[in-house]
Amino acid sequence: MILWLALLLIPVVTQDPVHSVFQCTNPLFRGYWASNESSVARLQDRPVARTDLVRCKMWNYHASCCNPSLEGTQQLMFDSRLKQLTADVQLLASQARAVQSLQQSDVYEQADALERALFDKAFDSFQPALDHAPLCIEAVMSFVAGMICFSCNPRWDMFVSQAEDGEINSVNITAESCIYVGQRCGQFGRAALHVVRHIMSSSLAKSVGGPLGGPLPDFGMFKNRIATCSWLRDVIALHPFLGALSATSNVDRQIGNQQSMGRSTVPSLTPRAQRNDNPRTSVLPTGLVALLVPSDGRMSKQSQTGIKRAQLALDPVGDGQRSGFRLTAAFEAASFRRLFGQAF
Repeated sequence: MILWLALLLIPVVTQDPVHSVFQCTNPLFRGYWASNESSVARLQDRPVARTDLVRCKMWNYHASCCNPSLEGTQQLMFDSRLKQLTADVQLLASQARAVQSLQQSDVYEQADALERALFDKAFDSFQPALDHAPLCIEAVMSFVAGMICFSCNPRWDMFVSQAEDGEINSVNITAESCIYVGQRCGQFGRAALHVVRHIMSSSLAKSVGGPLGGPLPDFGMFKNRIATCSWLRDVIALHPFLGALSATSNVDRQIGNQQSMGRSTVPSLTPRAQRNDNPRTSVLPTGLVALLVPSDGRMSKQSQTGIKRAQLALDPVGDGQRSGFRLTAAFEAASFRRLFGQAF
């Protein structure tokens, strides 16, 4: 009741129609801009405050470009990235099983003591990597969820650097997001590097060959915090939607139709009662927090000729944690300790 009274006290802000349309044309999501000529789920043609968002729920009651019809695509993009990450670690687990099989063979028994010792070190190095993988993947998926919900942000242009043709060169990511993922992926990245080094030092381990006849998966992006942050900014942030339009249209329509029934929109309001000066604990998405909270040094340098510089920094991890994506599912899907345990 108090929240609704607060909403009624806040005036509705009118916007220039041309500018409001621009607000929902983030180039990172170009394939999903509003269009009357496609049956594929799309972003809003202009910002609207809704009450029925599930995946990017922190945008409820705030003017945004998202709507329930797009949530099938958003979930599919989340699942696609999770599947990509877990598949690489599953290849690592498969390699561990192959190495274990050789340890139980006559070839291993006939090797000299030094070679067996090197081989045993290679085999033992797999377990720490697989133990640390779930925490890392869960952290990465928090970042992924936040970038997916960046599609809702009508102030997207404040967080990106653009070339003269309007294409986005980079997304300005907070150091906090990089540090969060870096801290949770550091042990996994170092353990994965140890696997490679130990395998390369053992002739027996190298003779097993990589999974499916190829090399081991590359986890070099987790070798240190700088590499992780560069990967997050250059790969994840610039490609938040991993998938094809044709693969998502049916899912979008089915989920969107189910969620739209009995739901409504509300005027473009931003409840001041929901304001919190700590972006990480705030219920507001970064796009609104950044405008409410003093910049605290987050403003970028002055624009250079021909290049539009970002003015604010985005916190994808914080937004991902405030979203409705089930991040614990990422940890559960990446529970390689249980999978790998079956091999022993």
